[in-house]
Formats: sequence, structure tokens, C-alpha cells
Amino acid sequence: MKKQRPKNQQILYQIKQIDHKVVGYYPIFTLLTGKLSTGILLCQLIFLHDKWNVKEFYQTNKELMDQTALGIDQLKDAKRNLIQQGWIETKIKSMPAKTYYKLNRNRIINAVLNYKKYHQPVDGEPANQWAENPWAENPSPVGVQPITSGRTTHHLRKRDNKRYNKRKNISHFSSILNFSNADSKSTQNQQILHKRNIRRAVYNYNKLAKQYNLPVCTTIKNQRQKKLSKRLRENGGLESWNQALNKIKSIPGLQGENNRSWKANIDFLLQPSSFVKLLEGYYDSWGNNGNSSHFVSNSSPKESAQSILSKWSEKWIGPELKEATAQQINKTLFEPAKEVFQVHGSKEEAVLMSRLLGFIDQTNRFQTPYTVQDPRLREEQIVPCADELVRMYITWLKDSHWINDKSVDCLDINSKLFLRFRRDEAKKDIQKRDPITGEPILGN
Repeated sequence: MKKQRPKNQQILYQIKQIDHKVVGYYPIFTLLTGKLSTGILLCQLIFLHDKWNVKEFYQTNKELMDQTALGIDQLKDAKRNLIQQGWIETKIKSMPAKTYYKLNRNRIINAVLNYKKYHQPVDGEPANQWAENPWAENPSPVGVQPITSGRTTHHLRKRDNKRYNKRKNISHFSSILNFSNADSKSTQNQQILHKRNIRRAVYNYNKLAKQYNLPVCTTIKNQRQKKLSKRLRENGGLESWNQALNKIKSIPGLQGENNRSWKANIDFLLQPSSFVKLLEGYYDSWGNNGNSSHFVSNSSPKESAQSILSKWSEKWIGPELKEATAQQINKTLFEPAKEVFQVHGSKEEAVLMSRLLGFIDQTNRFQTPYTVQDPRLREEQIVPCADELVRMYITWLKDSHWINDKSVDCLDINSKLFLRFRRDEAKKDIQKRDPITGEPILGN
């Protein structure tokens, strides 16, 4: 009779003294799930389910990692396999969010019974091959012949599992390779199409430039190509580019019919703000003098300043207040502007009046979206009316002795002097708000 070792010399006894946690492991679940880590996790979940005797229970990843000694990647892979194979269901509930587990009892019990029925030796015969999918809920033994070789059931299971896993891995990786190849091909096709759109966009612009005598684009490399690529990606592709070109066709002010003889070139289209404004119709009213006022674009250069003012007042203010409005504009805007820009002669006065009234229309149109969205901007006088803002601007120009060249070209909402005026006015406000939009100006 062999001598039994003392209890304190047994390995399991020593381990239990160090760590009392014991995980019940059933090898059948590794055979059923096809992976050791998946089988270990399923065993632990079954243990927790029976321990608490509830339909749903929650465990954190850290708790499951401590209980099973699985790494985080192994745990996530095992959890994903159990969900895909239908052994468990997971739900995220409560605050803070917790993962609740629910076991598919019927699936587990049927799989164990079927495995026992079709894979145990009967009457001394070796076990049948498990030719069906080991993940199937009810594997069928139809067409499976008993193995008559002298190999044991353990070797047969090991061989079949190797074959099945090999077929599974090959199909899995082939699907990944096919997906990646398809994805890369689609990406290459998109890049080729995008390059074609860039070449087509330049061709369409040069065609328009030759037709309307605009500057022709001779090169589209480096910065120009990057900007054009961004415009096409961000604003609807080649269709929006062609739409912008059609806008240029219908706007005389962009074709050189303005007081500066300026013409739109490809760099004008490549600027983000200019391209978006062109599509949104900001330049639609640019007429023969390059101003954005609908009225001014239709005015004749032979008209006097007062006739231009009279027509403008009747059109935008009404016949009742036409005279009062004309007197106010003459007193508060036109006379100070004549002094600032040193205008003499009837023609120069007519041009100044046209630019001045166009500047009022331009400012009012720019302010309208902000004041409609928030009427308090006008009620609290955070944003002055258009004519009052123009008066403040002319006063600022008059007091700014550091400005050497004061011309009527600065009566434009996009001029550098007007942007400087907006920043200076924002500095006077406690919250640094822009006098034309009511929004804080950063960088002051």
C-alpha cells in the first residue's frame, strides 16, 4: 500500500492556502465552442448563473478577468464568440452602464445532450465522427459511418477539430483578404475619379476664361491643387464647381465690368469664403460698377447724385418718407463722406452716392440673418442699423489720420479698413462684440 503524503505537502493544498478562488472547468464546453478561452468563460458564466439563480446578472470585465485569469483581448474575443454562437445574450443597462449576461439554457443543455448521445462509444464501438458543424444546436448523425480503425475517441476528436478549425480559419482569412482587396479597389477607383474631376474642373474654367476674357489657369500644382481638391470634396464635387462657373457667366461685375476693372480668376474660386459666397448668391447683384446694390447696378452714370438718392429712397423706403430719408442721408452720410473722400464735381458725387447707397444695402443684407435669428440685437442696440453703422464708419475714417489713401473703394463690407473698424468698435464693448453681427470677436 502506497504511503499518502501529508496534507501540508500536497500541491493543491498549498495553492488553496495562497488563493481560495477555484474556477470549475468542463472540457466539453471547449469542444463545443471550439476555443479554450471561450470554454473557460462559458464555464464561469454558468457557475455565476447557478450561484445567483437569476435570469440576468452583471459582471464587469475586470471581475471576469480576475476570476478566469484571461487577458482583456482574450475576454473580448471569447465574449464575442459566445454571442455569435448563441450561447449567451448581453444587454447594457443602468447608470452607470453595466453589462448584463443572460444564458441560453436550452442551447447549452441540448448541445451537451447531443454531444453525449453522438460522441460516446456504444457497445464497445469507437465514437462516430462529428461530421456536422460542432456549433449546430442539433447535430445530425445521418450519413456518418462508425470508425473501425483502432484509434481512440480522443485522437479522432482531436483530428476532426483540427480539420474543422483549419477550414474555418482559411475561410475567415480569405473573407478578410477579399474584403480588404475590394475596399482597396474602391478607394483606388475613388482617387482616380477625383483626379479626373480636378482635371475636368480646370478644363471647364479655362473654357469659360477664354470665352469671357478672364485670366487663364496655366498650372494647377501644389497649393492650387490642394485647394481645388478641398473645394470639390467639401462643396459637392464637379457639379457645384460647374454651378459656380455658371454664376460667373451671369454676373457682369465678376467679368471686369466694375470701377476697378477687376476680373475673377481661378484663385478667387479656390478661396473657401469666395466659393461659398458665390454659390449662395452673395455676388448675384454685382453690376456694371462692381457694387452689390440692386439699385445701383441699374443706375445710369449720367444721373446726378440727388436723382440717384431720390430713386433709391422711393424704392426702398417709400414715397411717404422719401424726402425725409433723403434729407437725413444727405446730412449724416453724404456730406461727411464728400469731406472724407474729397469729392468734387457732379460725376464724382454720383459715383460716391452710388457706392454709399450700395454700401448701406450690402451692410443691411449682411446683418439681416443675425437680427432675424435674435431680434434683441436691434432692441438692445448691440447691432446698429445699417445707415447708423455706415455713419459710424465714415466718422471713424475721418478721425483716422494714419490712413493715407482714403478712396470710395473702402466702402465695401469686405475691405480691410472696414474689418479694422469692426475690430476697433468691438474693443469698446465689454463683451468684445462685433457691431455688425453681435458675436464676440476673438483675438482682441
